[in-house]
Amino acid sequence: MKISSMVQIRGSIPLFWSQEASPLNIKPDIILSKKDNTFEATRLHFENLVKRYGNPIIILNLIKTHEKKP
Repeated sequence: MKISSMVQIRGSIPLFWSQEASPLNIKPDIILSKKDNTFEATRLHFENLVKRYGNPIIILNLIKTHEKKP
């Protein structure tokens, strides 16, 4: 008998970012506040996923390449 399972996780991109809150702007721009040229945060994120769930880790990119401005 073969048994399998799947875990789906949604979340933010493992980057350092912020947004300035403003009552006049419902969709403020994203500010990349710290450059991580070695992708250390990303590496740690995926190492944690492998430790918790094992391999393979499959990534689906849901990032919009363009967004309409209000």
